[in-house]
Formats: sequence, structure tokens, C-alpha cells
Amino acid sequence: MKPVIEQSKKRKRGRPRLISQHPRAEHRRAQIRDAQRTYRRKKEQTIADLRAQISKLQSAIDSMRQAFFELYNEGRRVGIRHHDLTFVETLTSVMVKIMEISKEVDIGVELAHLNLLKD
Repeated sequence: MKPVIEQSKKRKRGRPRLISQHPRAEHRRAQIRDAQRTYRRKKEQTIADLRAQISKLQSAIDSMRQAFFELYNEGRRVGIRHHDLTFVETLTSVMVKIMEISKEVDIGVELAHLNLLKD
């Protein structure tokens, strides 16, 4: 027996719907649609969770950066007052490294945001 093609008054896009005489086939299609919905929902939730995690990590990095700047400024003040130039140079070197790492992290966060926006 050949499946009957459903005719409608206005033509819809895509492949014409087949009228199935098999309830198993309809059940399977419904099962597949449900699985697709579940997959999309999980994917969207994962993306939302990752965005939230990125925001938390960025906030933590900003807080650590600010705390180090405060320590750096105080360390320079104390080092200069005690004429300890080696300490000031070491502190400045560490500051430069932290700034470089911070820039790398900022770039990584921006790329992560862009990748999440694509999906």
C-alpha cells in the first residue's frame, strides 16, 4: 500500500507531509522531535551556565587585579621610603607579568563570548 500525500489548499514549503497509517511511525517521529527539543534545551542551558561562569571568573580576576594594584602601590611606597630599589624592581617586574597575564585572560574571555554567541 502506497502512502497518501496530504493535499492542502495553500502550498507549504518543504517536503509534502505523508499521511501515515502506522501509529508506530507517528510515535517515533514524536519521540525524535521530543529528543531534539530536549537537546536544544540542554544546549541553551549549558551556554547560559558557561556565560554565567565567565562573568564570575571575570569578576574574580578584576577583584584580584585591583587587590594587587593596591598591594603594588603600597609596596612601592614602602620600598622607596626604605630605599630598597631591588624590592621596587621586583615588584614592578611582577606587576608587568600580571598585566600581561591579565591581557591574555581578557582576550580569552572575549573569544569565549564570541564563540558562545555563534552557537
